[in-house]
Amino acid sequence: MDQKWRDLPGVAAIAVALADEFGLSSELVPYPLWRHALTTCRPQAIAVTHMNGGRNRAIARAAHAMGVRVIVVPTEGRPPNAEAMDYSFGSGSDNHAVDLWFTWSREVQEYMQDRGVPAERSIVAGVPRFDLYRAPLDSLIATRPDFARAHGLDPDRPIISWATNFTHAKFNFRHQDFLVNNWRVLGLQKFPIYSQPLEYARKDHEARQRNLEALGELLRARSEIQIAFKPHPHEEHEEYAGFIAKARQQFGPRIALVTSRYIWDLLAAADLHVHRMCTTGIEAWFLDKPTINLQLLDYFDMSLKVEGAGADAAAGDELALDGEALIDAVDRGLQRRLPAPERLEARERYIERWFHVIDGSRSRAYAAGIAQLLAHRCVIRAARHDVASLKAMTTVAVNRLLGRPLHQSLRSWRASPSADALGQVDNYVAAPDVNEWIAKIRTARHGAGRPSIPVSGRPQ
Repeated sequence: MDQKWRDLPGVAAIAVALADEFGLSSELVPYPLWRHALTTCRPQAIAVTHMNGGRNRAIARAAHAMGVRVIVVPTEGRPPNAEAMDYSFGSGSDNHAVDLWFTWSREVQEYMQDRGVPAERSIVAGVPRFDLYRAPLDSLIATRPDFARAHGLDPDRPIISWATNFTHAKFNFRHQDFLVNNWRVLGLQKFPIYSQPLEYARKDHEARQRNLEALGELLRARSEIQIAFKPHPHEEHEEYAGFIAKARQQFGPRIALVTSRYIWDLLAAADLHVHRMCTTGIEAWFLDKPTINLQLLDYFDMSLKVEGAGADAAAGDELALDGEALIDAVDRGLQRRLPAPERLEARERYIERWFHVIDGSRSRAYAAGIAQLLAHRCVIRAARHDVASLKAMTTVAVNRLLGRPLHQSLRSWRASPSADALGQVDNYVAAPDVNEWIAKIRTARHGAGRPSIPVSGRPQ
């Protein structure tokens, strides 16, 4: 798993399908535990989220040395532009180290086939976490009254969900060495659009400031609206918390900072969604919500001038380029309640091209593909220990003794820090998180009490 607040439910849905329909047990672990997982589980296969950078190549090498097959289950499978496509699925990716690669769309599969990946090593399967928007898993989405009460909002007044994705703004003032090194290690900097990490961070920070200014203008101009504000899970929350505390002093409880919630809860409760070239905007389409693409600064891959899937998605949104346009778009969206027919048609075309199908069965499609790959069992050899694997085993042992998430850094001696080293809040994945989603999905699919193969028994 990569990101708890984005990826865990979709991965858990695959795990439940593997267990209950194909008799395959699985272990759900965050990336820092990959060495521990290979050593202790000796699995038939290990699934990663991409094949960029040294870490995932190291995972593939270690897995193949043991006879373990490598699968890609992407969590970001819609490249926003041509350079991102080449990075993720072309020259920036080690496609030949993978035994089975799931893609979100035929567009990506054909791109990979044109670059030498055989058709039998890839499956077009859509997006497993989007199963939450269709039956039976949509029963897990909070109701509007329950969501509103939980966050101090009035369900009888207009609610706007507002999502941010300024994931590099935090590097404008700190952790700059980390950003530069991370982009170098991942191989991003050889692509022109991603060649200036510090300038990207500066632009991201400026765009975030403009975004908050527009939010303040909207609250002042329209006293009847309420905002459910959702930061991207890869952002730090300090500045947002300060802004919203001041906004509540000025405007009352009309704005709520929503962190420990999945995006579908916000979207289902909202009358309208505001975003910036974000997948959350497309997820709002699945619920037929009016959406506003708020573009206050055009730069790098966050530019409508850069051709690709990112800019093309704007056809399904109303576009706002400044604060006044945002207010006008909000007025229209709240009055109409449903997008215009031509927008709905644009959305359908876009979803078919980049997400295959949204039918509630994508996690089953992933499970079926994995089960087919593993139909013939392999002999799994013992892992060879090196300094890195011994360090990983020590970290796990110490954290288990202290009752902490097994991948928590030993440099952090708090029981369970609320934020990681980069300021990302509640980003640690623990056994209760996994078990909660396994239980929810199993109940939604089968009802309570159905016997099944365990999915995960160890703390993460």
